Amino acid sequence: MARSDLNVVLHIGTPKTATTSIQHALANNRDYLLERGILFPRVFGQSNQVGLEIYSTDWERPNGPRSSAGIDTKRKLLRYRDQILRDFVQEVRQPHQLKTIVLSNEGLCGIRTKSEFDRLKELISSVSNNIKILIYLRRQDLNAVSQYTTLLKTGAVRPNVFIKYKNTDRPYLKYDILLGLWREAFGDDAIDIRIFEKGKIIGGNIYKDFFSLLPSVKFEELSVLGNANIALTPTGCEFMRLMNEATAGLGPSGIKIRRKTRAFLEKNAAGAG
Repeated sequence: MARSDLNVVLHIGTPKTATTSIQHALANNRDYLLERGILFPRVFGQSNQVGLEIYSTDWERPNGPRSSAGIDTKRKLLRYRDQILRDFVQEVRQPHQLKTIVLSNEGLCGIRTKSEFDRLKELISSVSNNIKILIYLRRQDLNAVSQYTTLLKTGAVRPNVFIKYKNTDRPYLKYDILLGLWREAFGDDAIDIRIFEKGKIIGGNIYKDFFSLLPSVKFEELSVLGNANIALTPTGCEFMRLMNEATAGLGPSGIKIRRKTRAFLEKNAAGAG
């Protein structure tokens, strides 16, 4: 049964707005948060709660986390949904004085059908009807550059930062489409939009901004905060790209060289984000 006194904060990114860093902070401070009536559930994932994305996404649509979890038939997916719903309700019922549940998964930015949003709403409404959707937006050109840096770290060799998508309804960088979907599903009042820029977040610090949503949390008491994804300077990006290109056909030895190059650049050519 949904509780009227329980609040849910659903953080959906967007990508390249320090989502991984926020998730690590939540996971590293899980016990501290629980002592203050805030649950960061384990049922959906230790840090990045990909279970939310797996649960919500239609079977007919491809989904990377679902494939990684070995869910390769619709029957398995239905069993997974049943189990995770039961486990979620059970975790919320544990003997602690809960005031807030925090959920976080940027993969939810990819859901777009009515059935997917209905499924997500049904999952959350199983414990609470008080839902806030937290969305960080980053200027599109800066977002694209950050995405490009991440691709280079995984071995990409293309020189162009911006790429074209054949599927024109994909919400990537199209914030009007993204926000429209979430507003239609949850209503304007439930959507909390924040701009991912140093001068527009509290104290110029993403952690201070995020945890301001949880008044019982004292920022200075949180532990293990840091940048989970280190950006590179333009020179560092081009060096990484050229190294990827030069080692592309070397197999395991090439992977080792690229890994060492990445570590070196993150230490000596770190960018602004």
